[in-house]
Amino acid sequence: MRTTNHHLLRHENLEVVKWIAIVAMTIDHYGKVFDPPYYLTTHITGRIAFSLFAWIIGTRLALSPGLEMRYLRRLQSWAVVSQPVYVLVGHDWWEGNILITLALGIGVHIAFQTIRTGSHIRGYAALIVLMLPSPIVDFELFGVLSVPLIAGACAWRLRAGAIVAGPLGVLANASLSPPF
Repeated sequence: MRTTNHHLLRHENLEVVKWIAIVAMTIDHYGKVFDPPYYLTTHITGRIAFSLFAWIIGTRLALSPGLEMRYLRRLQSWAVVSQPVYVLVGHDWWEGNILITLALGIGVHIAFQTIRTGSHIRGYAALIVLMLPSPIVDFELFGVLSVPLIAGACAWRLRAGAIVAGPLGVLANASLSPPF
């Protein structure tokens, strides 16, 4: 048992946090697409969504090692489906949406695990390849690093993952274009 509060991070509780993140994300998207005069307000509300999604994924990866490929397949599929919509709302086709950022983060987590198990050359090569697109995806470098760093903190102590998620979220949001 990693911590005495393991029961607090049951699947049901993480689902509640996921829905909070989805609502925040929806508010953000609503302002951008349907109510541009209020976009600054809705966008500020939506900024919490990425940190929550990264924390949920990192926590689940730490609690249930072996989920990496399942998460990666799902995120890759949804990233491809959502990219045209991301472009339609004003981004360039080569800019990666948040799902691409999270998928890269899981890939980096897998690369770190590969390095840790002794496959150094393969792990470092994967790490380099996966970090290359970080400047052109949503939330950039700190966004890509959020999932593996939160998963690593959670593997040490579950509470540490939540503590790490806050500053990483701030750094990831700071990388966005003005006014954020």
